[in-house]
Amino acid sequence: MIRHYLIGVIVLSLALLSVMVLEGKITGNMVDEGSEKIVVMFPHQADIKQENEGTIIFDFSLPRSLFMVGNKSADYLMFLNSETVDGLKVGYDVKEEALFAGLPTLRTKKINIMDGEQHSLSYTFHKGKEVQALYLDGVKLIEGEYSGKKQDSLITGFATYGKWDMIESPVSIDVRVE
Repeated sequence: MIRHYLIGVIVLSLALLSVMVLEGKITGNMVDEGSEKIVVMFPHQADIKQENEGTIIFDFSLPRSLFMVGNKSADYLMFLNSETVDGLKVGYDVKEEALFAGLPTLRTKKINIMDGEQHSLSYTFHKGKEVQALYLDGVKLIEGEYSGKKQDSLITGFATYGKWDMIESPVSIDVRVE
């Protein structure tokens, strides 16, 4: 009788533990149901060295399944939120499947980087020449004017939304600064 009771308690405990893992309560990947946007931040490994010019390269392989937080999908993947150049961000809009970067923000057409393949993403800018560009796997995706000035938008101004959940990525990426 006690043996059946203990087996029942163990089975119930394992079931509750499984539910907690699936909901992210144990792994730490949990978001408030009232969250408007989920931003997955890659660990800050490197930054642009100067305010006037620079290039940063991200090498990665991203399977879509790793960016589920509980039962919600990430809205943005943030490769860089620069501390050297105020307002400079490099990221990916998961819903729109578009890369974005720069000041002012450049935004690509629809492109899937969450295909599990190895990719190399490069952002380069030069304040004196007023130019910036975004490359994927050595191909220039978009080029535009670089002003170095922040603008208020969905991408550059997180304050646009009332509630953002910032989650650290479970995937590591290689970052090089040139």
